[in-house]
Amino acid sequence: MPLRTSTVGSTPKESPIKTVANLAWTMNFAAGCTAGLSLCPDFFDNRNGEVPKVHPAFLPSCTEIVGVFASIYHSGYTREEMIENTLAHQYCDVVFSKETEFFSGDEFETSFKMISAVQKKSGISIVTKFSHTKHRGSDSNLIAEGYFGGVLLGATLEGKDTSIGSVPNRPQWNNSEGYEKSTTLVLPSNAAHVWDACIRNTRVPKAKSSDINVHTNLALAEKAGFKSRTFTGLCLLANVMTLLLSISSTSAFSSKFTKLERYGCRFSKPVMAMFDEICLDIQYSLHVHESKLTIFFQVIQETDGAAIKDGYMVLSIPASHL
Repeated sequence: MPLRTSTVGSTPKESPIKTVANLAWTMNFAAGCTAGLSLCPDFFDNRNGEVPKVHPAFLPSCTEIVGVFASIYHSGYTREEMIENTLAHQYCDVVFSKETEFFSGDEFETSFKMISAVQKKSGISIVTKFSHTKHRGSDSNLIAEGYFGGVLLGATLEGKDTSIGSVPNRPQWNNSEGYEKSTTLVLPSNAAHVWDACIRNTRVPKAKSSDINVHTNLALAEKAGFKSRTFTGLCLLANVMTLLLSISSTSAFSSKFTKLERYGCRFSKPVMAMFDEICLDIQYSLHVHESKLTIFFQVIQETDGAAIKDGYMVLSIPASHL
C-alpha cells in the first residue's frame, strides 16, 4: 500500500529504542571504520580503569537505521514493498550535546518519529528525527539529535505532502575555488560485510528483516535494479570521518580542535562494489571561524563520480584546553 502521510508526526511503537553501548559492540564498531589506519586508542584502550569513547558515527549507524525502518513500517509499509521500493539514504545530520560525553557502557534511549514525507519524481522523500538520551541513575542527559533523510524509490504517497519539522541550517562556505586538499581512501572489498557485522549489538540476535540488504546481497541488489552491491553510505561516511579526524589531529593548525559538535553530508551517487577494493578521492578544506574548526569535504569515485557531497564536521576546543 502507499505510505500514509497521516502517520507523519506520530510515534512508532518501537520508540524509544533502549540500548546499552556495551564495550564489545563499541570496539567492534570502531574497528569497522578504521579507514586502514592504526586503531585509535580513544575507542579501544580500557587499561588502568579508562573507559573508551564511542565512535561519533555509532548513533546513526547502529540505532537510527533501525528507527528509520520502524518509522516506515509504522506507516503501513510491508517487507515486500520495502524490497520493491528500496530506501536510498539521502543525507545524514548529527548534532551533539555540548555537555554530554558518550562512553562504552552507557545506557541510552533513542526516541524517533518521521517528521516529513513528500512526493518526488524519484519516489517518497522522508525525514526521521532522533533524540538520543543517556541515562545514569536518575539522571538523563541528551547525547545528540539526528536527522536521517532518504527516498523510497518509486513509492507513492497516500495523502498530501506533510512536514512537521526540518533539519537545522547546515554550515556554509564559499567553495568557488574548490577544495584545498585531497587524500586517498582505499576500502577493502569486504568492508560492507565487516560493517554489517560491526553495527550489530553483539548480545542481540540479528533480525530476519535485516536480510533486506542491497549492500551485501548481490541477488537482492540486482532485484532492486542496481548493477552491483551499493556500498553502505554510513560505512563510507564513518571511514571518511575517521581518516579526516586523524589528519586533523596531527596538524599543528587544527590539532587543538578535538571536540566534535556536529557532522553531516549528502549522499549522492551510490558507490558500486563487486569483488575488488574501492579507491576513493577525499577532497577537503579546513576553515576556522568563531573559535570553531569546520572540515568541509566530498568523496569522489573515479568510475561513478561524487559519492558524498556537502560533507562537514564542526569541531571546537574542549573547555579544559581554553
